[in-house]
Amino acid sequence: MDALRVLLVDDEELYLQTVAKIFHRKGIDAVLCTNSLEAASILRETQCQVVVLDLKMPGMTGQDVLREIKAERPQVQVIILTGHATTEDAALCLTSGAFDFLLKPVDINDLIGKINAAFGVWKIVCNTAS
Repeated sequence: MDALRVLLVDDEELYLQTVAKIFHRKGIDAVLCTNSLEAASILRETQCQVVVLDLKMPGMTGQDVLREIKAERPQVQVIILTGHATTEDAALCLTSGAFDFLLKPVDINDLIGKINAAFGVWKIVCNTAS
């Protein structure tokens, strides 16, 4: 069985470092990415089952990255996590394949719960495809 590995994509480096430390203490392996343009290429090289993706970043938007991830690796579960959103953003992301849409600040235990749920869906999708 694959171990849970999460790709964290956010342009706020301090936030990434803080969340990664907490994840490490909880036994979650985290790969960090501060550049939206690199997120899809990291997924090509590194096995991650869940992506936690910021919506508003320089370069590609989170919606663009979500579409690229879902086109290349539809089994990967994507959780949008943003501090700047509208209901239209949420609807667009969810209809584009996002597992969930969360607003910052988010309780870290709630985020971990969503990640574990997304990992469960990833396992189901991968077992169904084989």
